[in-house]
Parts: sequence; structure tokens; C-alpha cells
Amino acid sequence: MQLVNGTSAVPFDIEFIKTISEAAVGGAVSEQTADAVLTHLNCILRLILISAKDNRVACGRTEINVEDIRIAMKDLGLGTCLGFELEHRANFRATTSLPHETKSIPKSIDELVPEIIPTKVMADVTIKSHWLSIDGIQPAIPENPVMIIEDEPMNEVVEKPAIKRKPGPLLIKEAARKMPKTEQVQIKTTTTHTLSVEQQIFFKEIMETIMGSDETKRTEAIHCLRTDPGLQPLVPRFSNAIAEGVRCNLIQETVAFLIYLMRIIEAFVQNSTINIEKCLHELIPPIISCLVVRSPGIDVGPRSASWTLREFCAKLLHKIVQRYKIPQLKERLVRVFANAFTRRDPYLPTLYGVIFAINLFGTEVVENVLFPNLGAVKNAINSYRPINERRFNQEKTQQEKTNGLSHEQQKLTDLVMKIATTYANSERMTDKGIDSYRDLFGPFAEDVY
Repeated sequence: MQLVNGTSAVPFDIEFIKTISEAAVGGAVSEQTADAVLTHLNCILRLILISAKDNRVACGRTEINVEDIRIAMKDLGLGTCLGFELEHRANFRATTSLPHETKSIPKSIDELVPEIIPTKVMADVTIKSHWLSIDGIQPAIPENPVMIIEDEPMNEVVEKPAIKRKPGPLLIKEAARKMPKTEQVQIKTTTTHTLSVEQQIFFKEIMETIMGSDETKRTEAIHCLRTDPGLQPLVPRFSNAIAEGVRCNLIQETVAFLIYLMRIIEAFVQNSTINIEKCLHELIPPIISCLVVRSPGIDVGPRSASWTLREFCAKLLHKIVQRYKIPQLKERLVRVFANAFTRRDPYLPTLYGVIFAINLFGTEVVENVLFPNLGAVKNAINSYRPINERRFNQEKTQQEKTNGLSHEQQKLTDLVMKIATTYANSERMTDKGIDSYRDLFGPFAEDVY
């Protein structure tokens, strides 16, 4: 055999063959037999090494491992001598010709246990000594029990006759010294922070301009809030003013002022240089209040601005959810919308605002929240009785007079039909049968179909 570096390998000699045959057969072999076996053995080893080298090259390795030799022997039809793949039991014998002998020393398991496991095992619980008392006083350490101090009995108060003294400066000073003094603590809120005089004037002028009657100046002020990059210090004060303004104007039922306040929030949402995330806990409740407000004075007739207010608030909530990726904000808003369907006496303008917002939040929200509650919506439409019915009859359109519905009933029905028709024409509606329409749209199935 020839190695890579040019040197010749040392083959097995005849003595090795004689030793193996003596161990396996139990007797000596002749020189001719040993020579023939040696030639065959060297040839087999050469073939195994060549095949193992090919396996190593095919696997992209630099060294031959045991797996290459095992596969080479398997390819040449040679069974393994040892290992778990061996089909028969390998026999081992001791021979005197080898330089070492294999001996087994019998040893009982009882003699091995004390060598592995120590005689003394450490206990899990240890005891630590400490002083229970030092000079009659119990130290305050965790090991000692807590001392229970009993309240001393109150001594009886004996009223002594007051000594009449003339008022003087010393008595007044002594009485003032004994009077309890209260410490003035100022709790800092989101609005009690340092503002310059210019910022305070800017805040006052902006609010007066937006809530004023000049539409041109109001548009300029809204544009300033939408583009000014230095409004971040004023955001807490604006949010507080908006929350208070919504509360007051909902009571007074002034829809125009509510729309102006919602436009301020929209300008802040569209301003990319400021962040109102820390003030959303003050801004979202007023928006939801304007969306679901239940006030008959706000919804007066078909030309009322309250319908615009509800649609504007729904779009504003959708913009806030899209810009600020707050965890579970969308789920919490949808949960609030779903509560509108479970009320005993639902208000149609409130249902209109909720359904309009649900439609903006996506098709999945429509499928999971709106469609299962279409039966409740239909019952609310049929059982609705408008306030000031005589006035509403005068303001009815020709279509409403033909259908016998009020403006609120007709507007809510048109919105539901628009959403259902859009969904029916989309790719999500795979089955176009009347049964599928009835299962999905409920009482509106016939009109949608």
C-alpha cells in the first residue's frame, strides 16, 4: 500500500495471522495458509480504505471517520464484527500470545454501594442557634417571634380648674406655637407644568379662535395645529380643555362646539411632529361620548349636524388606531361598540354611529360583531318611536313617507343595507344562495338578495 506522502505502509505480518488464528481456532496454522490469509487480508483492507476515502471526498470532509469505514464495509459485503448491528454474539477468549490478558473480577453490588454513596448523608434541615434575649431584651431578628405590645390603659383625665389669666403677648405666642401646623402639598397633574407666557397666550388665542364664529380664522388655527412642530408642551393642556369642553357642551347640547373640539383632536393626530399617546386616556372617552351620545336634543331632524358628528368621531377613532399601535386598543374599542347592541332600549342614532365605526374597523369586525346582532338592529328599528313625531312628519322625505319610516329608521336601514350589499358582492361571500344570505344577514337577507 502507498500513502499520500509517498511512504509505504507497513502491512500485517505472518505472526499477526498466527496469533489471531490461534485465538479463534484454538490451534496453529501452516506457513502457506498464513501467507494466503495475509494476502487476502491486506487486499480487503486496501479496498476498504479506498472506498472510505471515496465516501470522505463525497461528503466534503478532510478526514476519514468511523462512518466512512462502516459504509465501505457494507458496500463490499463485509459484516460488522462488533456493534449493535451485529446479528450474532461475538465470542471473546483470553490468549497467552497477546501482550495483555482480559480478566473479569467478580464483585458484589453490596461492596460497590458504600464506594459510591457516602456513609453520612447531609440532612435537608439545619439548625442554627441564636439569642432569644440579651440582657432581658428580645433582639429584633427574623428568628424571634414578633412582640405584641398591649395598649396601656388610658389614665383618667382629671379636669383641673382653669387659671384665669389676662391675655398677653406671651400667652398668644405660646398658643400659636402649640397649634398644629398643616403642610401644604401640591399634587402635580398633567397640566401643572412650566409654560412660558408666549405659550399661554398662544393656547388662549387658539382656543378662542377655534370656538369663535369666524370660519376663516378657525380654518387657519386648525391648520396651525396640524403643522406646528412646537406644540408638544401644550398637548396636556389642550387635552384637559377638550375633555372639559365636551362635558359641558354635551350637557348644553351644542353640536357645533363638539365638532370644533373633535377637529382639534384630528389636527393633533395628523401632526406628525407631536405625540399624544400619553394623553389618549383623556381624549378617547370624549370621542366615544360624542359617538354614542344619547340626547334627543342633539338629534333634531334629518338636517341635524349630529349625524356628521358621529361619522367624524368614528373616522377619528379609526385614525388613532392606525397611527398609534397600542396593544388591545382596537379590541377595547370594539368591545365598547358591541355593548350598544345589548341595551334594552337601543337608541337609533347611537346604533348608527356604532355601526359606522364598526364598518371602518374592517371586515372581520363586521363579521364578528355586526352580523350576529342584525336581529337586534331590526327589532330596534321596528320598535323605534321618534320624539316630536309631528315635527318629524313635516320634515320627512317622499321616500320616508312611502316606507312609513322616520328619518332615523331610514338612515340606519340604508347604512346596514350598504354594508351588507358591499359584503355580499365581495370575495368573502363564496356562497350566493338565499340560505346563506339568511344565515348571515338575518332579517335583512331578503332585501340584500
